[in-house]
Amino acid sequence: MPLDAPEERPAAGIPAPAEERGRGTVEEVEFWSGGRPRVALLHWPARYSRGEARPAAVLAHGLANDRDEAGQFGPLAERLVEEGHVVLRFDFRGGTRDLDPGRQLPASEWPHDLAAAVVCARGLPGVDASQVGVIGASCGGSVALVAAGFDPELRYVITLGCFADGADWLRGLWSAQYGELGWQRFLADVRDDRIRRSAGERSRRVPLAGGFLPVPDDAVEAVEELLRANPGMLRELSLETADDLLLLSPVAFAGRGVVPVLLVHGARDTLVPAADAERLEWALGRRATRVVLDEGLHQLLLGTSRNAVLDLVSQWIHER
Repeated sequence: MPLDAPEERPAAGIPAPAEERGRGTVEEVEFWSGGRPRVALLHWPARYSRGEARPAAVLAHGLANDRDEAGQFGPLAERLVEEGHVVLRFDFRGGTRDLDPGRQLPASEWPHDLAAAVVCARGLPGVDASQVGVIGASCGGSVALVAAGFDPELRYVITLGCFADGADWLRGLWSAQYGELGWQRFLADVRDDRIRRSAGERSRRVPLAGGFLPVPDDAVEAVEELLRANPGMLRELSLETADDLLLLSPVAFAGRGVVPVLLVHGARDTLVPAADAERLEWALGRRATRVVLDEGLHQLLLGTSRNAVLDLVSQWIHER
């Protein structure tokens, strides 16, 4: 094959909607991003009839996670489907099902993956292309805000515990646990890894708990339990992921967009400070709505705040 010849690709696995679909029907759909296929789960609403045009939501997961978002995206998809939405949830590059697990690049690759997923959702038979929104958890919400800066046709963006700036977020975590010296040591490891990669070496993997995220000693077991309970989560991340995370700054893209945004945060979130939601609200201006839940943790859909979050998301989307 000539070097400039286009690569032959199989057709995307987009199913045609059936005359009637039962509640909870889930199918696989395939779209392409970064030169390789991404397989997503597609949830159809109850009693879908041919000829209907339904709204759709694309769910974007966070770092070290997959399309289940540690058990959070299943209930969210069910709620949206019950209310008549089509739901698409997929794995960003670098997850457990990918070719290079642990190499997650949220600034360089994930916005492209999300944009491709949105295009896929808009092209589905039975989806109203003008009614497609994105719901992103943690880093997935940060990526959604960046992607929205380039896609004014998105109907909405909802973030669940996202950060305003990747470099500021990482620095805050490391400095709080180990002081400025600890942060500088971590940056030195990232720079050394960059040098090794430039020489053709593979990026070094570090444990998610303690190596990538400076988790306090008394919280390590809770993180390990979360990982054991969710095999789709990554136990390690590459230092290249940290290097790329330094470039992800949704607050810097806030002035580019026109899409309405709902910022949901937990007041008891110890991973991403609730102040990040306030910072984003200020940067986004009038198109932003910020809601901080008093009992909310970082995993907003796992704790006692689940029903409140589901109700809030449902009502806000309906108002759009």
